[in-house]
Amino acid sequence: MVSRKSKKNTGKEGFAPGEPSASEQLDARAEAVRQEAGSDAECHRAVAERAYELYQDRGGEDGRALDDWLRAEIELSGRKGP
Repeated sequence: MVSRKSKKNTGKEGFAPGEPSASEQLDARAEAVRQEAGSDAECHRAVAERAYELYQDRGGEDGRALDDWLRAEIELSGRKGP
């Protein structure tokens, strides 16, 4: 029987040493948007832009606009999603 050591997922695989993980980059971006978005119109614009980025990241697949919008709201508000 071959023994396998489990490798803990640190979220930094594939990144250069000292480079922030994708999660850390997203947290920094969300904080910047929260500081920038003072009004409801600015918040709406920020969520719309992030939702569109999510849509593009999925290759422009239609039919998930609400999912993208809600995920963008969660990310930008700093709340933890489901």
